[in-house]
Amino acid sequence: MKKIFAFVMAAIITAQMIFTAVPVYGINSTEYMTYLNGKVNDYLKENESIPGLAMSVVDLRNGFSVSKGYGYRDRDKNQSVTGGTLFQTGEISGSITALAALVLQKEEKIKLGDKASDYFADLGLKSSPIDGGSFDDVTIRQLMEHASGIPDEYLPGYYSFDKMDLEAFNNLTANVTGSFMNYEPYKNVSRSNLAISLLGYLLASVKYPDQKAADGFIELTNEILEKIGMENSSFNITSDMKEKLSYTFDSQGEPTDKLAVASGMMPALSMWSSSDDMKNYLMFILNEGRFENERLLNFTDFDSMFRIDKDSIFDGEDRYYGLSWFVYTSPYGKMYRQLGDTGFHNSVILVNPEQRIGIFLACNSSAGSNILTLAQNIFEGLADRKTTYDEWWDQAHISVANDYDEPGDYTGWYYGDTDAPIQVSLSGGILYITDPVTGKLLAPDDNNRYVVDEYGNWYSIKFYEDQYYLLKNGYPSAMKMIRLKSSKFADGFYGSWKSSSESMKYLGRTLTIEKDTGGLAMMNGRYLNFLSENSAYVYGFGRQGGINITRGADETGEYILYCGERFYKQ
Repeated sequence: MKKIFAFVMAAIITAQMIFTAVPVYGINSTEYMTYLNGKVNDYLKENESIPGLAMSVVDLRNGFSVSKGYGYRDRDKNQSVTGGTLFQTGEISGSITALAALVLQKEEKIKLGDKASDYFADLGLKSSPIDGGSFDDVTIRQLMEHASGIPDEYLPGYYSFDKMDLEAFNNLTANVTGSFMNYEPYKNVSRSNLAISLLGYLLASVKYPDQKAADGFIELTNEILEKIGMENSSFNITSDMKEKLSYTFDSQGEPTDKLAVASGMMPALSMWSSSDDMKNYLMFILNEGRFENERLLNFTDFDSMFRIDKDSIFDGEDRYYGLSWFVYTSPYGKMYRQLGDTGFHNSVILVNPEQRIGIFLACNSSAGSNILTLAQNIFEGLADRKTTYDEWWDQAHISVANDYDEPGDYTGWYYGDTDAPIQVSLSGGILYITDPVTGKLLAPDDNNRYVVDEYGNWYSIKFYEDQYYLLKNGYPSAMKMIRLKSSKFADGFYGSWKSSSESMKYLGRTLTIEKDTGGLAMMNGRYLNFLSENSAYVYGFGRQGGINITRGADETGEYILYCGERFYKQ
């Protein structure tokens, strides 16, 4: 163990690095790297049997990106991990397979709502003995959402770290014969690498019907990987890749020549990739389907990867599967996650679209099963590092009337857990917004962007699925527009309301409903959305988004019903 520790420490000192760090307002790139190096070095000291680790971090909010290697890919030959070292990424592979499905939908070769059974001739997957759930009812979307009811079985085709058994994937449908569905589609969520593998087989047969499934799938995914800057990554091991592969090590840090991954499930498990390529993948995700100004997917299709299509399907509290991606809430907002575990290589992708931060980590030892914890620790430190420029938005509380929607309505944007309506006005057919910092009225440029400062930050307004959004630097999810119809509330709705309930102690037992200087109704500093003249929706209530309040009366007097408690008029 001491020998392993010495090797790791030497590798930390001589870590290979390829990174770009753009100095921007409020960020010191040297301090940034010191923080990242400290986190990784501490992790390697605590996990001495991990010989090598690769890291990518992209922080678009602060104009920073890095790809870096630590330790050794081949310890005996003293070969270090670099940004180009290839790791087996396990279940992260499924996100590329899901992306391929969206590309084929864009090409009008498939639709996600299609029945998967339409693309398979007599697949021998038997109906569930529990509820009769049938593969005939499974859609392509459900294969991606892990809501198909297909079991998570591992099929034949294990391979050494430098050779794959492609025939195992070509025989996928034969190997499935005799297996049973677990349950009917959309009854539950359970991760299924078999479902992702069937998806990949389906896509290959559609795109390249004259090729064997493995060859067609490899060609399809290589085309997509190249378009998003991942040309060194692949689902198959080629001769030119072998000199870049990281060796594998067991939990004691001893080398082994095998990976516990079935090549028969290639689309779900077998992609090799580097931190250099994964940095580009993070760029692609954070730029919403665009890489180097080339868009692979339109925004609607890209957004569908992370949008929960059926709210009743979830995996634990506030955790869902999008299209292959695990989506959940955190104290920092919505998170996207992929975990890859091959038995020896471990990897993780963690993306926060609101903070515009993405992290990829991979290590070459089975001792790295806790690598998610390192990613979370790194993210939490970065997310806490607010720039001076961002802070004004968190503190902004601007509210004015406008005539953008129906006459008499008010319009604003809800940002995270705080309410920050921004002035919008329509004049001469041109939509203006007011800079929250300077108060200057901004008109859109030729690209319909509202540039707000010398650092190039800009806003735009987008109508999407019957809702308006304010986009900051092209990113829509953080600021959702809401309509505030406060002018229509009854006069008696305003005033001070008090509860004697012990359960309302955390609210101070007092609610104050009043108008702000722009005429918007607020309750204890939170804006109200009009439901009727005596009822409203309170935005920004914890992590749940909001809650209804209603005005009524009983023998005691007028009250506001809020959180199940009555607050009486004072």
